Amino acid sequence: MIAILAVIAILCLWGVRFSPFHEDYCAKEPTTAIKGVLALIILTSHIRGYILLQPTTVNHLFLAFFQYLDQSMVALYFFYSGFGICQSLKHKKHYRNHFLKNRFLKTLLHFDLAVLLYVLASFIPRAGHLYPLKNYLFCWTGWESVGNSNWFMFVILALYLIAFAMMWTREGWMALKVLIPTVILWIILYFTHMGQYWWYDTLLTFPLGMLFAEVKSHVDQALRKPLFWWLSFLGLAVTYIGTHHLIGVDQWGIVNCIFCLLIVVGSMKVQIGNPVLKWLGINAFAIYILQRLPMNILSGFGLNGYVAVFVPLAIALSFLLAWGFTMTTDRIDRKLFQRS
Repeated sequence: MIAILAVIAILCLWGVRFSPFHEDYCAKEPTTAIKGVLALIILTSHIRGYILLQPTTVNHLFLAFFQYLDQSMVALYFFYSGFGICQSLKHKKHYRNHFLKNRFLKTLLHFDLAVLLYVLASFIPRAGHLYPLKNYLFCWTGWESVGNSNWFMFVILALYLIAFAMMWTREGWMALKVLIPTVILWIILYFTHMGQYWWYDTLLTFPLGMLFAEVKSHVDQALRKPLFWWLSFLGLAVTYIGTHHLIGVDQWGIVNCIFCLLIVVGSMKVQIGNPVLKWLGINAFAIYILQRLPMNILSGFGLNGYVAVFVPLAIALSFLLAWGFTMTTDRIDRKLFQRS
């Protein structure tokens, strides 16, 4: 399994570009590459939940890597989403008029198409698993699961609704307007999913991304100076490591917020990107939402007991499903949704 981390490292080094300051560090192409890395990391992280690894030093290092990253690997999706929404709201004239349809409903449709596959798979003899009725009723919103990863989708859809509501309020910083309802959502999820910290420990990275969009020009001006960049990067790195050890289970998501800023500041000087990462980034949503489908089916037939067979097969099938799913949803999107 450690070989997968080696592959991820090689992909990050392939095509890496260094610059005193990448002006486009938050543009679509470089952030797509970062999302591609995260998609591969999350895929690998989920695989480890289906297999039993031998207690070797190498496997301990593999597991330690994912335990250390924990929810930080997902946090950047929320950060970039908040950043993108805020930027689009400032630069696209009719963005808010089409947001509910082109962002919220489109994401919900994509999610529900994937959930439909899980519902159908749950009835496959031996490979499937029947769930309580409430799971089949509420799986379409992400509140319940039928074998799929669901919390991320419920949270991002809820954050989209918060953002949409705040778009119609009086002028002001979007990040500050979104912050209070996001904290309220955190409180609700804390009590409804107490102990399941992954439901709420990435929430604050969404308004953080919006805040960064508001102050980006000032940050860029300051961090173009090498001394300020190094002080910021090293300060964030030390704070991330220190806070990680001091807090332990970070229910508020402070560690995740620091991680997002660390990666963003790092990307100002170091930019990754190649055709593989681009493909992974474009298909990141489909990989994330469909990856458990082949894992569930393969496990149902007992193949997860054969690590050397299960791992490459699960990865290959996840990529194949993601490719087909993205191609299908792109065709649907061209007919139902318009560019805002």
